Amino acid sequence: MATVTATAALSTSPAYGHGLARNAKSVSASYEFTSNPAAATIVEMVRVPAGAVITGGWLRGNRIDAATSTAALDVDVGYTDDTDALGNFGVLNATAVAAVKPASDYLYALHGVLASGALSLDSETVIMLTIVASATTFATGKLSLTVDYYVP
Repeated sequence: MATVTATAALSTSPAYGHGLARNAKSVSASYEFTSNPAAATIVEMVRVPAGAVITGGWLRGNRIDAATSTAALDVDVGYTDDTDALGNFGVLNATAVAAVKPASDYLYALHGVLASGALSLDSETVIMLTIVASATTFATGKLSLTVDYYVP
């Protein structure tokens, strides 16, 4: 198990929370995979400020598991206290869905606990990817995460 950090999640990167109350904010980051990530790898992607209320977002990226019928790359989205709070997607599937998902790449709406409403976080929080299972046939590429939130 390894932990890697995208620039937007570094402790030196600010968690943007300024502006008028309840103004929509969004933070995004990408991480380039140059080797097949091992199971239990943590990829710290973005940082949100104390009091953030997460309303949605997206996991998207290049197809980094080139296998078709035997793809195994499994990625969850969450934070330390609940590693799949924003998405337990199972094996990432790059099959196109007309008008929803691009052919041969990944595009998933954050969901998880958001199905019951927005997620409120009391303290500054790093939103991360957890690699549950590595790719069957690895191909270099990026995964990107966008988190939409507001601060009351």
